[in-house]
Amino acid sequence: MSGHHTDRTPVVLVHSSGLGPRQWRRVADELAAHRPVHVPALSGYSGLPWAGIEGFDWRQDLQLVLDVLPEGAHVVGHSYGGFLALQAARVRPVASLALWEPVAFPLLGGDLARRQAAFLDREDGVEGWLQRFLAFWNGPGAWEAMGDHQRAPFLAHADKVWCEVRACAQATTTLEEYAAITCPTLFLAGEQTRPEALAVNELLAGALPEASQQVVEGCGHMGPVLRGRRFAEILAGWLGDAVDASD
Repeated sequence: MSGHHTDRTPVVLVHSSGLGPRQWRRVADELAAHRPVHVPALSGYSGLPWAGIEGFDWRQDLQLVLDVLPEGAHVVGHSYGGFLALQAARVRPVASLALWEPVAFPLLGGDLARRQAAFLDREDGVEGWLQRFLAFWNGPGAWEAMGDHQRAPFLAHADKVWCEVRACAQATTTLEEYAAITCPTLFLAGEQTRPEALAVNELLAGALPEASQQVVEGCGHMGPVLRGRRFAEILAGWLGDAVDASD
């Protein structure tokens, strides 16, 4: 389905938990040569206020996405941003979706739901929870391997990240409701990612009427960040843009 968009339709890039809109700098620069690019900050990032642990609802972040989302735009989302992009497409017409491992984990149900409930326990403190969060996605020792400058954004947004995880774990959108999304949709995943993320992509790609999948070599859940050049190439192909062959 790549190459089917050739106009200057805008694209909206929705960031993942912990990183903020800065994660899209390289991708945004690539895409901006061909079309308008919008990179919203979710609540709690880039100085935006947020409602706090007791008052937060993911629909508040969805509204921030909708505030900058022109009708008929392309939407790109990573992880929590992928979840929000799916929700945006349910309430506003979009041209296409390109989603890297959207965390719609409740679709898997059963044992995963029970494990997620346990995962929300923060009795070992903020840093202990972040250590487990990073290990879940990137393997044991991921937190310990990070430098202070890499840990800093996660520590700064720890409460918000926890709320985002809780919100996705408690989301009630059904597979049938997601299947009402009729725009062309590309589900992406890293070959080294969690099997649960691959399973969610498989479920959604099988349910949405205009969906396809791609597994990207040499990366895991953080592929859009760690392999930003490759991700930009994939998006350029999906949107029908030319891409500079130089690195």
